[in-house]
Amino acid sequence: MWRAASRPQKIIAALLLLAGIGTGSLAVSGRPFTSRPGHPAAAQPSAALLVPHPTVAPAEIHRAPAHPAPGREIRHGRFITMCGFHEHRIAGSRQYSFNVIENDNFGGQAECVRTDLHPDFTVTRSAAVVYAWQAYPVIWRGCSWGVCSPLAHLPLRVSSLGRGEPWVTWSTRQRAPGRWNAAIDMWFSATSSRTGPYEAEVMVWIGTHLVYPLHDAPVFAIDHAFWQFRTWQTHFTPLAGSVLRWRYIQFRREGSVTAVTHLRLRPFIVQAEELGLIQPGWYLDSVMGGFEIVQGGTGLATTYFHASP
Repeated sequence: MWRAASRPQKIIAALLLLAGIGTGSLAVSGRPFTSRPGHPAAAQPSAALLVPHPTVAPAEIHRAPAHPAPGREIRHGRFITMCGFHEHRIAGSRQYSFNVIENDNFGGQAECVRTDLHPDFTVTRSAAVVYAWQAYPVIWRGCSWGVCSPLAHLPLRVSSLGRGEPWVTWSTRQRAPGRWNAAIDMWFSATSSRTGPYEAEVMVWIGTHLVYPLHDAPVFAIDHAFWQFRTWQTHFTPLAGSVLRWRYIQFRREGSVTAVTHLRLRPFIVQAEELGLIQPGWYLDSVMGGFEIVQGGTGLATTYFHASP
């Protein structure tokens, strides 16, 4: 299988590294922002308080479209191991819902993921050793650059999302050496074309290992936890094509966890809307769960994933 265009999302990582891992800026006017109860500088989030500057990453990184290597799939009984570049398979059933599992090794380092085509996968090999984001082995529901999971009710207009949607249940195994994070990813487009380009990406980090800490970041209270907030504008230039730009929005949980159950994602979207980073007329294209890997990562696993809508 191949894709018409490579998914540019993880190019953010390399851009971040070039900028000292964390480009862009966030203007905080007036008093420092936090949503912690009882904090001496407590304030309510508002677009006037947090104003993201339209900064861009300091360098453009060129990457060819993804063409998964044919014939790389290896079968071991009921398990399938995918080692091809951007190789992906439909997984699940009507009982578990259908998803796409992808070996998203966009950095070109050797990587393999194993799955029994249920909503789970394990990273069985990761040769990532450089100091930049190298891969995002992932499972998702919805559509991403023309690849869609069956029977998903996505894309869906942001203004049409129900009070309890979207939500995700995601269980992971995070016992792995190296430098990585475990993150839920949501992509938003201006149209319902299912093929991009995308206007914004919202990443919800639930776990990290040896990843740079955030300092003096605004904090939101969502789902009985505190989440540090960052945002910046980034861009991606294919070898032959126009520059793609999108807004990257990060919510990083204070205190890592290995699982979330029925985590409501709408509050994160609402916060981004209030800050003018997402428009109600845009479309939610996908809900993902995966591991951004800088180094190591062998042994990282998704043991269960289910998202709605």
